[in-house]
Amino acid sequence: MKWILTVFVVAVLLIGAGVVLTDGDGGGDAVSADPEAHLLCEEGMEYLHSFRWNRAVETLSEALELDPTLAEASVGLVHAYANLARGEDAKSELARADSLTAALADDSRRLVAAFRLSRSAGSRYFSMADSLMKSLENEQPRNLYLLVTKARSAYDEGDEELAKRRWKEVIEVDPNFTDSYNMLGYGELNRGNYEAAIDYMQKYAFLAPELANPHDSLGEVYMVVGRYEDAEAQFVQAIQKQPDFYHSLINLGRVHLKRGQVAKGTDILERVRKQVATTDMAQRVDQDIITMYRAGGLDEELDRLTASFVTTYPSSDISPFYRAVRMAYMGNYREGQAVMDSCVSTWRGSSYYAISEKVRFNVDLLARIYDGIVADISGETQTAVRVWQNVVDTIADVLPVRDQADERFAFASALHNNGQHDPALEVLEPLMAVNSRDFKVLELAVECYVATNRPDAARAALERYKWCTERSDPDFPARERAPVLEELVRGIEVDS
Repeated sequence: MKWILTVFVVAVLLIGAGVVLTDGDGGGDAVSADPEAHLLCEEGMEYLHSFRWNRAVETLSEALELDPTLAEASVGLVHAYANLARGEDAKSELARADSLTAALADDSRRLVAAFRLSRSAGSRYFSMADSLMKSLENEQPRNLYLLVTKARSAYDEGDEELAKRRWKEVIEVDPNFTDSYNMLGYGELNRGNYEAAIDYMQKYAFLAPELANPHDSLGEVYMVVGRYEDAEAQFVQAIQKQPDFYHSLINLGRVHLKRGQVAKGTDILERVRKQVATTDMAQRVDQDIITMYRAGGLDEELDRLTASFVTTYPSSDISPFYRAVRMAYMGNYREGQAVMDSCVSTWRGSSYYAISEKVRFNVDLLARIYDGIVADISGETQTAVRVWQNVVDTIADVLPVRDQADERFAFASALHNNGQHDPALEVLEPLMAVNSRDFKVLELAVECYVATNRPDAARAALERYKWCTERSDPDFPARERAPVLEELVRGIEVDS
Protein backbone atom coordinates (compact mmCIF):
# COMPACT_ATOMS: atom_id res chain seq x y z
CA MET A 1 0.00 0.00 0.00
CA LYS A 2 1.37 3.37 -0.96
CA TRP A 3 1.97 5.84 1.77
CA ILE A 4 2.69 8.72 -0.56
CA LEU A 5 0.47 9.76 -3.42
CA THR A 6 1.38 12.24 -6.08
CA VAL A 7 -0.47 15.14 -4.47
CA PHE A 8 2.42 16.08 -2.21
CA VAL A 9 5.18 15.36 -4.69
CA VAL A 10 3.95 18.07 -7.06
CA ALA A 11 6.55 20.81 -7.15
CA VAL A 12 5.63 23.86 -5.12
CA LEU A 13 5.82 26.08 -8.13
CA LEU A 14 4.91 23.83 -11.05
CA ILE A 15 1.54 22.43 -11.94
CA GLY A 16 2.15 21.43 -15.52
CA ALA A 17 4.87 20.59 -17.96
CA GLY A 18 8.57 20.87 -17.29
CA VAL A 19 9.34 21.12 -20.98
CA VAL A 20 11.11 24.21 -22.20
CA LEU A 21 12.27 24.76 -25.74
CA THR A 22 12.72 27.91 -27.76
CA ASP A 23 11.55 26.54 -31.07
CA GLY A 24 8.04 25.87 -32.35
CA ASP A 25 5.69 28.34 -34.03
CA GLY A 26 6.39 31.87 -32.90
CA GLY A 27 9.57 30.97 -31.03
CA GLY A 28 12.12 30.20 -33.70
CA ASP A 29 13.58 33.66 -34.20
CA ALA A 30 16.56 34.89 -32.24
CA VAL A 31 15.50 35.73 -28.68
CA SER A 32 18.60 37.78 -27.85
CA ALA A 33 20.72 40.39 -29.57
CA ASP A 34 23.72 38.58 -28.12
CA PRO A 35 24.31 35.49 -30.32
CA GLU A 36 26.21 33.67 -27.56
CA ALA A 37 23.41 34.26 -25.06
CA HIS A 38 20.91 32.94 -27.59
CA LEU A 39 22.94 29.78 -28.16
CA LEU A 40 23.38 29.23 -24.42
CA CYS A 41 19.65 29.62 -23.95
CA GLU A 42 18.97 26.99 -26.60
CA GLU A 43 21.54 24.68 -25.06
CA GLY A 44 20.08 25.19 -21.59
CA MET A 45 16.62 24.29 -22.84
CA GLU A 46 17.97 21.08 -24.30
CA TYR A 47 19.59 20.20 -20.98
CA LEU A 48 16.32 20.88 -19.20
CA HIS A 49 14.33 18.76 -21.62
CA SER A 50 16.81 15.91 -21.20
CA PHE A 51 16.51 15.97 -17.37
CA ARG A 52 20.03 17.34 -16.91
CA TRP A 53 18.81 20.01 -14.56
CA ASN A 54 22.10 21.03 -12.96
CA ARG A 55 23.60 21.60 -16.40
CA ALA A 56 20.49 23.56 -17.34
CA VAL A 57 20.92 25.84 -14.33
CA GLU A 58 24.57 26.48 -15.21
CA THR A 59 23.93 27.17 -18.88
CA LEU A 60 20.80 29.29 -18.48
CA SER A 61 22.50 31.32 -15.76
CA GLU A 62 25.38 32.01 -18.16
CA ALA A 63 22.89 33.13 -20.79
CA LEU A 64 21.33 35.59 -18.34
CA GLU A 65 24.71 36.95 -17.35
CA LEU A 66 25.36 37.81 -20.99
CA ASP A 67 21.84 39.11 -21.56
CA PRO A 68 19.97 40.03 -18.33
CA THR A 69 16.81 40.76 -20.37
CA LEU A 70 16.55 37.23 -21.79
CA ALA A 71 13.10 36.22 -20.54
CA GLU A 72 13.17 32.75 -22.09
CA ALA A 73 16.30 31.82 -20.14
CA SER A 74 14.75 33.05 -16.91
CA VAL A 75 11.56 31.04 -17.52
CA GLY A 76 13.65 27.95 -18.19
CA LEU A 77 15.62 28.57 -15.01
CA VAL A 78 12.40 28.59 -12.99
CA HIS A 79 11.61 25.10 -14.27
CA ALA A 80 15.14 23.86 -13.69
CA TYR A 81 15.17 25.03 -10.07
CA ALA A 82 11.73 23.51 -9.47
CA ASN A 83 12.81 20.14 -10.86
CA LEU A 84 15.80 20.25 -8.50
CA ALA A 85 13.45 21.11 -5.61
CA ARG A 86 15.35 24.35 -5.05
CA GLY A 87 12.21 26.11 -3.92
CA GLU A 88 13.65 29.43 -2.75
CA ASP A 89 15.73 29.81 -5.90
CA ALA A 90 12.67 29.00 -8.01
CA LYS A 91 10.53 31.60 -6.21
CA SER A 92 13.21 34.25 -6.62
CA GLU A 93 13.70 33.46 -10.29
CA LEU A 94 9.94 33.40 -10.88
CA ALA A 95 9.71 37.05 -9.84
CA ARG A 96 12.40 37.97 -12.36
CA ALA A 97 10.82 35.81 -15.10
CA ASP A 98 7.46 37.49 -14.57
CA SER A 99 9.02 40.94 -14.89
CA LEU A 100 11.12 40.09 -17.94
CA THR A 101 8.13 38.51 -19.66
CA ALA A 102 5.91 41.53 -19.02
CA ALA A 103 8.62 43.78 -20.51
CA LEU A 104 8.86 41.87 -23.80
CA ALA A 105 7.92 44.12 -26.71
CA ASP A 106 7.32 41.25 -29.14
CA ASP A 107 3.70 40.07 -28.71
CA SER A 108 4.47 36.55 -29.89
CA ARG A 109 7.39 36.04 -27.51
CA ARG A 110 5.45 37.56 -24.63
CA LEU A 111 2.48 35.24 -25.24
CA VAL A 112 4.63 32.12 -25.31
CA ALA A 113 6.66 33.09 -22.24
CA ALA A 114 3.51 34.05 -20.31
CA PHE A 115 1.88 30.74 -21.26
CA ARG A 116 4.89 28.85 -19.95
CA LEU A 117 4.80 30.79 -16.69
CA SER A 118 1.07 30.23 -16.32
CA ARG A 119 1.90 26.65 -15.34
CA SER A 120 3.71 27.98 -12.24
CA ALA A 121 1.75 28.74 -9.09
CA GLY A 122 2.88 32.11 -7.79
CA SER A 123 3.33 33.65 -11.22
CA ARG A 124 1.29 36.71 -12.11
CA TYR A 125 0.16 34.67 -15.12
CA PHE A 126 -1.07 31.66 -13.12
CA SER A 127 -4.67 32.92 -12.95
CA MET A 128 -4.57 33.61 -16.70
CA ALA A 129 -3.69 30.04 -17.70
CA ASP A 130 -6.97 29.29 -19.52
CA SER A 131 -7.10 32.57 -21.43
CA LEU A 132 -3.43 32.32 -22.40
CA MET A 133 -3.96 28.80 -23.69
CA LYS A 134 -6.90 29.95 -25.80
CA SER A 135 -4.86 32.83 -27.20
CA LEU A 136 -1.98 30.53 -28.08
CA GLU A 137 -4.36 28.02 -29.67
CA ASN A 138 -5.77 30.79 -31.86
CA GLU A 139 -2.48 32.42 -32.82
CA GLN A 140 -0.02 29.50 -32.80
CA PRO A 141 -1.98 26.22 -32.89
CA ARG A 142 1.14 24.22 -33.72
CA ASN A 143 3.30 25.75 -31.01
CA LEU A 144 5.34 23.00 -29.41
CA TYR A 145 4.84 24.33 -25.87
CA LEU A 146 1.11 24.29 -26.39
CA LEU A 147 1.02 20.77 -27.83
CA VAL A 148 3.28 19.37 -25.11
CA THR A 149 1.23 21.00 -22.34
CA LYS A 150 -2.01 19.65 -23.78
CA ALA A 151 -0.49 16.17 -24.08
CA ARG A 152 0.78 16.27 -20.50
CA SER A 153 -2.56 17.54 -19.23
CA ALA A 154 -4.37 14.64 -20.90
CA TYR A 155 -1.82 12.23 -19.39
CA ASP A 156 -2.13 13.75 -15.91
CA GLU A 157 -5.92 13.61 -16.10
CA GLY A 158 -5.75 9.91 -16.92
CA ASP A 159 -7.20 10.20 -20.44
CA GLU A 160 -4.69 7.82 -21.96
CA GLU A 161 -6.19 7.66 -25.45
CA LEU A 162 -6.30 11.44 -25.77
CA ALA A 163 -2.75 11.68 -24.40
CA LYS A 164 -1.58 9.14 -26.97
CA ARG A 165 -3.10 11.14 -29.83
CA ARG A 166 -1.60 14.37 -28.56
CA TRP A 167 1.89 12.97 -28.09
CA LYS A 168 1.73 11.77 -31.68
CA GLU A 169 0.79 15.33 -32.70
CA VAL A 170 3.93 16.52 -30.93
CA ILE A 171 6.00 14.03 -32.94
CA GLU A 172 4.41 15.34 -36.16
CA VAL A 173 5.56 18.86 -35.30
CA ASP A 174 8.98 17.78 -34.00
CA PRO A 175 10.08 14.18 -34.73
CA ASN A 176 13.18 14.82 -32.62
CA PHE A 177 11.17 15.55 -29.50
CA THR A 178 12.21 12.25 -27.98
CA ASP A 179 10.35 12.67 -24.69
CA SER A 180 7.19 11.95 -26.69
CA TYR A 181 8.30 8.32 -26.97
CA ASN A 182 8.99 8.34 -23.24
CA MET A 183 5.46 9.52 -22.47
CA LEU A 184 3.90 7.15 -25.01
CA GLY A 185 5.77 4.37 -23.24
CA TYR A 186 4.43 5.42 -19.86
CA GLY A 187 0.94 5.56 -21.35
CA GLU A 188 1.20 1.93 -22.42
CA LEU A 189 2.70 1.02 -19.03
CA ASN A 190 -0.21 2.71 -17.27
CA ARG A 191 -2.66 0.67 -19.32
CA GLY A 192 -0.83 -2.56 -18.58
CA ASN A 193 0.47 -2.98 -22.13
CA TYR A 194 3.97 -3.90 -21.02
CA GLU A 195 5.51 -5.08 -24.29
CA ALA A 196 4.30 -1.95 -26.06
CA ALA A 197 5.77 0.13 -23.25
CA ILE A 198 9.12 -1.62 -23.62
CA ASP A 199 9.05 -1.00 -27.39
CA TYR A 200 8.51 2.74 -26.92
CA MET A 201 11.19 3.02 -24.24
CA GLN A 202 13.68 1.13 -26.39
CA LYS A 203 12.95 3.52 -29.26
CA TYR A 204 13.45 6.44 -26.88
CA ALA A 205 16.85 5.02 -25.88
CA PHE A 206 17.79 4.48 -29.52
CA LEU A 207 16.88 8.05 -30.51
CA ALA A 208 18.59 9.64 -27.48
CA PRO A 209 21.59 7.39 -26.80
CA GLU A 210 23.46 10.07 -24.85
CA LEU A 211 20.71 10.57 -22.25
CA ALA A 212 20.21 8.85 -18.90
CA ASN A 213 16.43 9.14 -18.74
CA PRO A 214 15.59 6.59 -21.49
CA HIS A 215 17.46 3.91 -19.56
CA ASP A 216 15.77 4.94 -16.33
CA SER A 217 12.34 4.73 -17.98
CA LEU A 218 13.07 1.35 -19.55
CA GLY A 219 14.35 0.10 -16.21
CA GLU A 220 11.10 1.16 -14.55
CA VAL A 221 9.07 -0.95 -16.98
CA TYR A 222 11.33 -3.95 -16.41
CA MET A 223 10.96 -3.46 -12.65
CA VAL A 224 7.15 -3.43 -12.84
CA VAL A 225 7.10 -6.81 -14.63
CA GLY A 226 9.70 -8.40 -12.34
CA ARG A 227 12.63 -8.37 -14.76
CA TYR A 228 14.86 -7.08 -11.99
CA GLU A 229 18.22 -7.98 -13.53
CA ASP A 230 17.31 -6.16 -16.76
CA ALA A 231 16.09 -3.21 -14.71
CA GLU A 232 19.32 -3.05 -12.75
CA ALA A 233 21.36 -3.00 -15.96
CA GLN A 234 19.34 -0.05 -17.27
CA PHE A 235 19.65 1.95 -14.05
CA VAL A 236 23.41 1.36 -14.00
CA GLN A 237 23.64 2.64 -17.59
CA ALA A 238 21.64 5.72 -16.65
CA ILE A 239 23.94 6.47 -13.71
CA GLN A 240 27.02 5.98 -15.88
CA LYS A 241 25.67 8.57 -18.31
CA GLN A 242 24.54 10.99 -15.60
CA PRO A 243 26.02 10.34 -12.14
CA ASP A 244 23.80 12.98 -10.48
CA PHE A 245 20.54 11.49 -11.82
CA TYR A 246 19.04 10.70 -8.46
CA HIS A 247 15.96 9.02 -9.95
CA SER A 248 18.08 6.16 -11.24
CA LEU A 249 20.05 5.95 -8.03
CA ILE A 250 16.82 5.56 -6.08
CA ASN A 251 15.50 3.05 -8.60
CA LEU A 252 18.71 1.06 -8.29
CA GLY A 253 18.21 0.93 -4.54
CA ARG A 254 14.56 -0.02 -5.08
CA VAL A 255 15.35 -2.93 -7.39
CA HIS A 256 17.77 -4.36 -4.82
CA LEU A 257 15.10 -4.13 -2.14
CA LYS A 258 12.63 -5.91 -4.41
CA ARG A 259 15.09 -8.80 -4.65
CA GLY A 260 15.49 -8.90 -0.88
CA GLN A 261 19.00 -7.45 -1.06
CA VAL A 262 18.33 -5.06 1.78
CA ALA A 263 21.92 -4.27 2.75
CA LYS A 264 22.88 -3.28 -0.79
CA GLY A 265 19.65 -1.40 -1.42
CA THR A 266 19.67 0.61 1.79
CA ASP A 267 23.35 1.45 1.31
CA ILE A 268 22.56 3.01 -2.08
CA LEU A 269 19.55 4.87 -0.70
CA GLU A 270 21.50 6.23 2.26
CA ARG A 271 24.18 7.49 -0.12
CA VAL A 272 21.51 9.28 -2.14
CA ARG A 273 20.15 10.84 1.05
CA LYS A 274 23.60 12.19 1.90
CA GLN A 275 24.03 13.61 -1.59
CA VAL A 276 20.83 15.66 -1.36
CA ALA A 277 20.88 16.30 2.40
CA THR A 278 21.49 20.04 2.04
CA THR A 279 18.85 20.59 -0.68
CA ASP A 280 15.06 20.70 -0.82
CA MET A 281 15.31 17.42 -2.74
CA ALA A 282 16.04 15.62 0.54
CA GLN A 283 12.38 15.56 1.55
CA ARG A 284 11.30 14.04 -1.77
CA VAL A 285 13.99 11.39 -1.51
CA ASP A 286 12.99 10.50 2.04
CA GLN A 287 9.37 10.14 0.96
CA ASP A 288 10.41 7.85 -1.89
CA ILE A 289 12.43 5.71 0.50
CA ILE A 290 9.58 5.47 3.01
CA THR A 291 7.28 4.27 0.23
CA MET A 292 9.81 1.59 -0.70
CA TYR A 293 10.30 0.40 2.86
CA ARG A 294 6.56 0.13 3.39
CA ALA A 295 6.04 -1.80 0.15
CA GLY A 296 8.88 -4.15 1.04
CA GLY A 297 7.65 -4.81 4.57
CA LEU A 298 10.88 -3.50 6.08
CA ASP A 299 9.33 -2.48 9.38
CA GLU A 300 12.50 -1.61 11.30
CA GLU A 301 13.81 0.67 8.56
CA LEU A 302 10.34 2.14 8.10
CA ASP A 303 9.98 2.92 11.80
CA ARG A 304 13.39 4.56 11.90
CA LEU A 305 12.88 6.72 8.82
CA THR A 306 9.31 7.85 9.57
CA ALA A 307 10.41 8.91 13.07
CA SER A 308 13.33 10.80 11.53
CA PHE A 309 11.08 12.35 8.86
CA VAL A 310 8.59 13.75 11.37
CA THR A 311 11.45 15.25 13.38
CA THR A 312 13.33 16.62 10.39
CA TYR A 313 10.32 17.99 8.48
CA PRO A 314 7.79 19.01 11.16
CA SER A 315 6.07 21.50 8.86
CA SER A 316 5.74 19.08 5.93
CA ASP A 317 2.18 18.41 4.77
CA ILE A 318 2.76 14.66 5.02
CA SER A 319 4.36 14.57 8.49
CA PRO A 320 1.00 14.52 10.35
CA PHE A 321 0.00 11.48 8.30
CA TYR A 322 3.16 9.65 9.34
CA ARG A 323 2.54 10.65 12.96
CA ALA A 324 -1.02 9.33 12.81
CA VAL A 325 0.07 6.00 11.34
CA ARG A 326 2.85 5.64 13.92
CA MET A 327 0.34 6.24 16.70
CA ALA A 328 -1.97 3.60 15.26
CA TYR A 329 0.86 1.06 15.18
CA MET A 330 1.52 1.83 18.85
CA GLY A 331 -2.16 1.22 19.67
CA ASN A 332 -2.99 4.88 20.23
CA TYR A 333 -5.95 4.82 17.86
CA ARG A 334 -7.83 7.78 19.32
CA GLU A 335 -4.81 10.09 19.27
CA GLY A 336 -3.88 8.90 15.79
CA GLN A 337 -7.38 9.56 14.48
CA ALA A 338 -7.34 13.06 15.96
CA VAL A 339 -4.05 13.82 14.22
CA MET A 340 -5.34 12.38 10.95
CA ASP A 341 -8.62 14.32 11.14
CA SER A 342 -6.69 17.55 11.69
CA CYS A 343 -4.32 16.64 8.87
CA VAL A 344 -7.14 16.00 6.39
CA SER A 345 -8.92 19.18 7.47
CA THR A 346 -5.75 21.19 6.75
CA TRP A 347 -5.33 19.56 3.35
CA ARG A 348 -8.93 20.25 2.43
CA GLY A 349 -8.52 23.87 3.40
CA SER A 350 -5.56 24.42 1.08
CA SER A 351 -5.72 26.38 -2.16
CA TYR A 352 -4.52 23.31 -4.08
CA TYR A 353 -7.52 21.32 -2.81
CA ALA A 354 -9.86 24.07 -3.98
CA ILE A 355 -8.48 24.36 -7.51
CA SER A 356 -7.42 20.82 -8.37
CA GLU A 357 -9.70 17.82 -8.81
CA LYS A 358 -6.63 15.57 -8.75
CA VAL A 359 -5.53 16.95 -5.38
CA ARG A 360 -9.05 16.48 -3.99
CA PHE A 361 -9.07 12.89 -5.19
CA ASN A 362 -5.66 12.11 -3.68
CA VAL A 363 -6.42 13.74 -0.32
CA ASP A 364 -9.76 11.95 0.02
CA LEU A 365 -8.18 8.66 -1.06
CA LEU A 366 -5.36 9.01 1.47
CA ALA A 367 -7.94 9.48 4.24
CA ARG A 368 -9.55 6.17 3.22
CA ILE A 369 -6.19 4.44 3.06
CA TYR A 370 -5.51 5.55 6.63
CA ASP A 371 -8.82 3.96 7.67
CA GLY A 372 -7.70 0.73 5.98
CA ILE A 373 -4.33 0.80 7.78
CA VAL A 374 -6.03 1.24 11.15
CA ALA A 375 -8.50 -1.59 10.45
CA ASP A 376 -5.60 -3.87 9.53
CA ILE A 377 -3.62 -2.99 12.65
CA SER A 378 -6.58 -3.34 15.00
CA GLY A 379 -7.68 -6.69 13.53
CA GLU A 380 -11.10 -5.42 12.45
CA THR A 381 -11.19 -7.77 9.47
CA GLN A 382 -14.69 -7.00 8.21
CA THR A 383 -14.04 -3.28 8.37
CA ALA A 384 -10.71 -3.78 6.60
CA VAL A 385 -12.41 -5.65 3.75
CA ARG A 386 -15.03 -2.93 3.38
CA VAL A 387 -12.51 -0.07 3.43
CA TRP A 388 -9.99 -1.67 1.07
CA GLN A 389 -12.80 -2.69 -1.30
CA ASN A 390 -13.80 0.98 -1.37
CA VAL A 391 -10.22 2.04 -2.03
CA VAL A 392 -9.81 -0.44 -4.89
CA ASP A 393 -13.12 0.58 -6.44
CA THR A 394 -12.13 4.25 -6.15
CA ILE A 395 -8.79 3.87 -7.92
CA ALA A 396 -9.86 1.24 -10.49
CA ASP A 397 -10.56 3.67 -13.34
CA VAL A 398 -8.45 6.57 -12.12
CA LEU A 399 -4.94 5.44 -11.24
CA PRO A 400 -2.64 3.66 -13.70
CA VAL A 401 -2.60 -0.13 -13.41
CA ARG A 402 0.97 -0.05 -12.11
CA ASP A 403 -0.04 2.27 -9.24
CA GLN A 404 -2.79 0.00 -7.95
CA ALA A 405 -0.74 -3.03 -6.91
CA ASP A 406 -0.17 -2.07 -3.26
CA GLU A 407 -3.81 -1.21 -2.63
CA ARG A 408 -4.99 -4.38 -4.34
CA PHE A 409 -2.61 -6.44 -2.25
CA ALA A 410 -3.95 -4.77 0.90
CA PHE A 411 -7.47 -5.72 -0.21
CA ALA A 412 -6.45 -9.32 -0.89
CA SER A 413 -4.75 -9.51 2.51
CA ALA A 414 -7.89 -8.19 4.21
CA LEU A 415 -10.03 -10.78 2.41
CA HIS A 416 -7.68 -13.57 3.46
CA ASN A 417 -7.66 -12.40 7.08
CA ASN A 418 -11.45 -12.39 6.99
CA GLY A 419 -11.57 -15.99 5.77
CA GLN A 420 -12.47 -15.07 2.17
CA HIS A 421 -9.63 -16.98 0.51
CA ASP A 422 -11.09 -17.52 -2.97
CA PRO A 423 -11.95 -13.83 -3.44
CA ALA A 424 -8.45 -13.00 -2.20
CA LEU A 425 -6.97 -15.21 -4.92
CA GLU A 426 -9.09 -13.45 -7.54
CA VAL A 427 -7.29 -10.28 -6.57
CA LEU A 428 -3.83 -11.83 -6.21
CA GLU A 429 -3.59 -13.89 -9.39
CA PRO A 430 -3.64 -10.90 -11.78
CA LEU A 431 -0.85 -9.36 -9.69
CA MET A 432 1.24 -12.52 -10.03
CA ALA A 433 0.57 -12.59 -13.77
CA VAL A 434 2.30 -9.21 -14.08
CA ASN A 435 5.13 -9.79 -11.59
CA SER A 436 5.78 -13.29 -10.29
CA ARG A 437 8.63 -12.14 -8.03
CA ASP A 438 6.86 -10.09 -5.38
CA PHE A 439 7.60 -11.77 -2.04
CA LYS A 440 4.52 -10.59 -0.17
CA VAL A 441 2.15 -11.50 -3.04
CA LEU A 442 3.66 -14.97 -3.40
CA GLU A 443 3.52 -15.59 0.35
CA LEU A 444 -0.12 -14.60 0.58
CA ALA A 445 -0.93 -16.68 -2.50
CA VAL A 446 0.63 -19.78 -0.90
CA GLU A 447 -1.45 -19.25 2.23
CA CYS A 448 -4.64 -18.79 0.20
CA TYR A 449 -3.98 -21.89 -1.92
CA VAL A 450 -3.38 -23.89 1.25
CA ALA A 451 -6.58 -22.55 2.81
CA THR A 452 -8.57 -23.56 -0.30
CA ASN A 453 -6.84 -26.98 -0.47
CA ARG A 454 -5.15 -26.49 -3.83
CA PRO A 455 -1.83 -28.33 -3.36
CA ASP A 456 -0.53 -28.04 -6.92
CA ALA A 457 -1.05 -24.27 -7.07
CA ALA A 458 0.35 -23.90 -3.55
CA ARG A 459 3.47 -25.89 -4.44
CA ALA A 460 4.05 -23.86 -7.64
CA ALA A 461 3.76 -20.57 -5.78
CA LEU A 462 6.02 -21.84 -3.00
CA GLU A 463 8.74 -22.98 -5.41
CA ARG A 464 8.66 -19.58 -7.05
CA TYR A 465 8.88 -17.97 -3.62
CA LYS A 466 11.87 -20.12 -2.65
CA TRP A 467 13.61 -19.36 -5.96
CA CYS A 468 13.23 -15.65 -5.22
CA THR A 469 14.60 -16.00 -1.70
CA GLU A 470 17.76 -17.61 -3.07
CA ARG A 471 18.64 -14.19 -4.50
CA SER A 472 17.99 -12.37 -1.21
CA ASP A 473 20.17 -11.57 1.79
CA PRO A 474 20.81 -14.49 4.17
CA ASP A 475 18.83 -12.74 6.92
CA PHE A 476 15.99 -11.50 4.71
CA PRO A 477 12.63 -12.24 6.46
CA ALA A 478 11.31 -14.19 3.47
CA ARG A 479 14.05 -16.80 3.95
CA GLU A 480 12.85 -17.36 7.49
CA ARG A 481 9.26 -17.60 6.32
CA ALA A 482 9.98 -20.17 3.59
CA PRO A 483 10.25 -23.23 5.91
CA VAL A 484 6.93 -22.28 7.55
CA LEU A 485 5.23 -22.11 4.16
CA GLU A 486 6.87 -25.43 3.23
CA GLU A 487 5.22 -27.11 6.20
CA LEU A 488 1.84 -25.67 5.29
CA VAL A 489 2.08 -26.93 1.71
CA ARG A 490 3.41 -30.31 2.73
CA GLY A 491 0.46 -30.67 5.10
CA ILE A 492 -2.20 -30.39 2.39
CA GLU A 493 -0.12 -32.52 -0.02
CA VAL A 494 -0.11 -35.33 2.53
CA ASP A 495 -3.82 -34.98 3.16
CA SER A 496 -4.60 -35.06 -0.53
